[in-house]
Amino acid sequence: MLAFHSSTPAARVPGPADAIGQAPASNASDWARCGMAYWPAHSLDAFLLRMAAHGQCVSAAMMLGDRRYAVEQLERAWALQDDAELQTLTEELAPYFAGRSPFARATRN
Repeated sequence: MLAFHSSTPAARVPGPADAIGQAPASNASDWARCGMAYWPAHSLDAFLLRMAAHGQCVSAAMMLGDRRYAVEQLERAWALQDDAELQTLTEELAPYFAGRSPFARATRN
């Protein structure tokens, strides 16, 4: 009897590492809704880093858990007028933490 060896490589079995950072297909719409409902995490991280560059230590946990603290930090950031990137981040984050953005460009004097 002749044995045939397949020249095609064996199919790779996906492992847990393949799923990191990917939404399961069945939950993709749920993941998309969560992304729209919560704060933009990448913007909050950038905000924390920009504030640290100005010597201001800001707690992400406090920003997410204490509205008054979050508003105080946004006001503190808004006062740093020399940092355009921080101003943009403040405008982006304000609606998530302070309601309607009091920091919108149209209201700035």
